[in-house]
Amino acid sequence: MMTIGVNVTIGIYAAIIMPFILRVDIPIDVYAPRFIYIGAISGFLCFISLIIAVWPAFGFYSPFLIFAFFLGFLNISHFLPNNHLGI
Repeated sequence: MMTIGVNVTIGIYAAIIMPFILRVDIPIDVYAPRFIYIGAISGFLCFISLIIAVWPAFGFYSPFLIFAFFLGFLNISHFLPNNHLGI
């Protein structure tokens, strides 16, 4: 839950707080480059801990199931509106 919280916090900061509250026009990788590394490490730890968490229920299929959910999350992003919060 902590790694998901870190990723959500970085996402909210980059998508809402930076452009609308702080009025920062430069990208997050220039403004705060360490957020990229923190988000990547946190995302990887979230993936591993989620596999460990669902292992008792799904066993050997857990990594494939979590990877399929991840691909579904990536592929649904084109349904978001085309603005600051969409892709």
